[in-house]
Formats: sequence, structure tokens, C-alpha cells
Amino acid sequence: MKVKIKKKILYILAILWACMNIIPLIVVILGSFKNTNEIYMGPFKLPEIWSFKNYDKAILRSGVIKGIFNSFTYAIISVILIMVIALMAGFVLSRFKGKLIDGLNIYFILGILVPVQATFIPLVGTIGKLGMQNNPVTMITIYVTFNLPMSILLITGYMRGISKEIDEAATIDGSGTFGIFRKMIVPLSLPAISTAGILAFVNIYNDLIFATLFISKPKFQTITQVVNSFSAQYNTDVGATLAAMVVAIIPMIIIFMCFQEKVIAGLSAGSVKG
Repeated sequence: MKVKIKKKILYILAILWACMNIIPLIVVILGSFKNTNEIYMGPFKLPEIWSFKNYDKAILRSGVIKGIFNSFTYAIISVILIMVIALMAGFVLSRFKGKLIDGLNIYFILGILVPVQATFIPLVGTIGKLGMQNNPVTMITIYVTFNLPMSILLITGYMRGISKEIDEAATIDGSGTFGIFRKMIVPLSLPAISTAGILAFVNIYNDLIFATLFISKPKFQTITQVVNSFSAQYNTDVGATLAAMVVAIIPMIIIFMCFQEKVIAGLSAGSVKG
């Protein structure tokens, strides 16, 4: 009886949480088809006329497409590098023992604990002295550095749940350390790889702080910068601003819906096995 009550409470909380996230999205989507007066008069009402004029303004005048391309480029390259490094680090941390391994594990955990805000001043000073502003390499390096610890933690936790008897069987069959890593551990870790990759991708795609600090040239700006500058320029045209937001979030919604099962499976398996 108590278990059923707990499940009902969890379901109710899950529904409330879903509504808190879905309702603002619905308001933004509906508002993107309205003019400013309609939005203020009834944000939850359906548009009187479903007009795409706001989307014309958002796409043609704001450079949203270029911003999406830049954000995808930064995110894809960064995620590839993160996954390569995190897989190798996770294999070492989960398969070997010793004081050095323990030290590395603590080192990567500290990377999660350090507040990002504490790094702004030294980063701005260092990158400014090196003249690396408005450089895609700078952005990718920063994104890899700050998203790597969490990816390593997720993948390491998952790999620790993979039986070491698999390693022993592969060794008997003649596989070396790299063979075990490439042929056995990596394929078995695909749920964790999917989870860590999607989480890192979303985090990078949605970044505004680092992009604002280090990117000022329009040709390198991310989608969040484009939407931010567009909303400042057209602050009286709320409908066009909401349309720009919708265009910006559509790619992430599609990606997450395609991979949501793998993300949830990776998180669930990692929490149980870790």
C-alpha cells in the first residue's frame, strides 16, 4: 500500500515538473505566431491569424541560421574530442588500481566541484594576452575542458559495472589492452557514451557566457548570442523575438527526442552499476 502511494506521489510530481517545463514552451510557440498586442492581451490564447511574418524577421534579419551552424560546429567537434578523451580516461580509471589512479579520479571530480564563475577572470586575462579571442579553437578548447569531468564521471561509473571477467576472457583469446578497450569495453559502453555525449552537446549548444566573453565577430557568434542580440534590437517586437527563440530550440528538441531513450537508459544503468 505504501509503495503504491509513493508511486502515485512520484507520478504527480513528475506530471507537475513536466507541466512547468512544457507550458513556457507552449507560450513561446504560440507567441511566435502573434503580434505584440496579442501576446500581452492573451499569452495562452491561440493566435487569431497564424502568421509567419515573425519567422521571416527572425530568419532573414537575425542570422539565426549562421548561429545554429556555428553552435553545431562547436558542439560536434567538442563532443567528439570529449568522448575520445573520456573513454580512454574511463577505461583507465575503471580497470586499473593504484595511488596514481585514485589521484586522477579525485582530480577529475574536483573539475566538477570548481565553480565555472571562478575561472572567468583568469581565462579572460590569459586568452586576451594570447590574442585568442574570436577564435573557434579557443571556444572548442574551453568547451572540452569544462564538459570533460562530467563525461568522465558518467562513463567511468558505467564501465565499473562491466564485469572484469570479460577482460580476462578476451585476454585468453589473445586480445591486448587496446583490443579489450576497442572491441569489448567501448561497444558495451554505448548507453553511457550516448548519455554523456547528448548532455555535453546540449550544454555547449546552450552556452552564452563563454561565447559572450570570447566571441564578438558576427561570423563566429553562436545561436544564443544571435538570439540575445536580436531580442535587444527588437525588444518592442516580442513576436519576432519569440520566433527567433523557437527556431533556435527546434534543433535541440529534435536531437533530444531522437536520443531520449538512450540518454535515460545510460543514466539509469550508470546509477545502478556505478
